[in-house]
Amino acid sequence: MDGWVHRRKMRWWILFLTIGLLFAYLFGGFAIRVLSNFWYHDFYDPVDICGALAAGKTGRPSWIPRDSFVIDMHAHTTASDGLLTPRQLVCWEIANGYDGVVVSDHNTMVSVESCKQAAAELDPDFLVIPGMEFTALNVHMNLVGIKTPGVVPNMLWTRRKTIKRAIDHAHSEGGVVQFNHPDWYFFNAFKKYPRDWWMEQDIDGWEVYNGFGFFDEDALNFIENHRDIKTMYASAGTDVHDPAKHFRCYTEILTKDRTQEGVLAALKAGKTKVHLHVDQERERVPPERGKIHVSAERQEFIRKWKWIYWVGDALIMGNRRKLLVGLLASIILFSIFLAMFT
Repeated sequence: MDGWVHRRKMRWWILFLTIGLLFAYLFGGFAIRVLSNFWYHDFYDPVDICGALAAGKTGRPSWIPRDSFVIDMHAHTTASDGLLTPRQLVCWEIANGYDGVVVSDHNTMVSVESCKQAAAELDPDFLVIPGMEFTALNVHMNLVGIKTPGVVPNMLWTRRKTIKRAIDHAHSEGGVVQFNHPDWYFFNAFKKYPRDWWMEQDIDGWEVYNGFGFFDEDALNFIENHRDIKTMYASAGTDVHDPAKHFRCYTEILTKDRTQEGVLAALKAGKTKVHLHVDQERERVPPERGKIHVSAERQEFIRKWKWIYWVGDALIMGNRRKLLVGLLASIILFSIFLAMFT
């Protein structure tokens, strides 16, 4: 009898070992997917991005008020996983009628100064606001108007106290913080961290429109219904990585002070409007489409690691996510069967 119990206990190691190996596989896939984005970039020729600006073919869409002050509150460069260099990003923003941009690379601020230099050369009135997207698998939030990165999270999973430290850091430097694209996550973003919890952590704003097509219009009601408790702002940002693949959306800043200080003051006062015309953006053919240059190094890297790369792609981008969940569930159920009946 004792031997049978001992064997039964030992068999449960099949399950524990399986779960451990699955976690390692998931972590490895996530790491490979992130590294492929940060180490190797597909790219655009400068003329394909800045040519319209150089030719004077600039402007905002017809559904944006001509005299409004509009900012792209979420944008990336090659400093993280964006395809545009700092100069190309500034060109693209100006060409699409933005008056400013929040440079918000993942967990880094190294491209901010290059963006400011490009703006000084291309259009001195264009406003570059320093920022960073605090990035982990379970939370993305933009720290806007900060001077230093401060707290950099564990990208796989970060803790509540780390989130709070990042928010407090941004506030200590005069900045604001917004929660980004809740529909992006592969779980219910507000189940573990409800909106009320975020408000208790002193969050300042909510990304209502995201250029990937993630929308959070419920945030508008939340902002309005809690004005007597906390003033919060609504935000819209392209989240531009590849300009050929994003909706353009605009945050109108309701202020006459078109400086960084003026923008931050307006955000803290909740003085924003968000703009997106979904139908027109879906029908629009971006001029950058079809002009991307594929990085041979990136393709070789993906080919070499494709057996694990797809897992990270499912976790981060949602591609074949149902397949991944089904595969994981099947493996775990099979390991339980082996542990119980062999």
